[in-house]
Amino acid sequence: MQVKRNDKTVELARAIISVPYALKEDPRKQGFGNIIFDLDFRPTDWLKFYFDSNYDTRNNRLSTANFDLYINGKDKWNVGIGKRFNGVADDQITTSFNYKLNQKWRFRMFDRFDIDEKALKEQQYSFIRDLHAWEMEFNFNQARGNGTQMVVLFRLKAFPGIGFDFGTSLNQRKGGAQRRGGSQ
Repeated sequence: MQVKRNDKTVELARAIISVPYALKEDPRKQGFGNIIFDLDFRPTDWLKFYFDSNYDTRNNRLSTANFDLYINGKDKWNVGIGKRFNGVADDQITTSFNYKLNQKWRFRMFDRFDIDEKALKEQQYSFIRDLHAWEMEFNFNQARGNGTQMVVLFRLKAFPGIGFDFGTSLNQRKGGAQRRGGSQ
């Protein structure tokens, strides 16, 4: 649904409901798949609401649901809060903050909090440098149970989903049995 704001056409709301249909690729998964729902709602230029969900038709239950609310301060900053529901895993609250320091540098912060465990699951802090056609991101990520990562990421502005990165992980837990001290 589109509306006019300041003589410009803008998208007020977008809703998409989809249900994939599997043909004969896998005989066990023939027929209709999960019901997927996406909603974007922008009542003003400074306020955005996103919702997406996945309904499991085989088990007749809601698999996932995500709610996000963003408040934008023009091109200078934005703040977000979100709720993540996963029917078989944890229930989470997310927060984000983005701030444009100057023409070349931005700062971004992201946190995930597990409601059930009452514990911070992840913290991520990033400084992003504009390199004209590229962006370079210095990223520090600490995820509970997965250790700490420091990553430098290069991303083409024209293709932001494709990146090249290198980094290191600190205190990352390894699979298998863990022992303290020397061999026994």
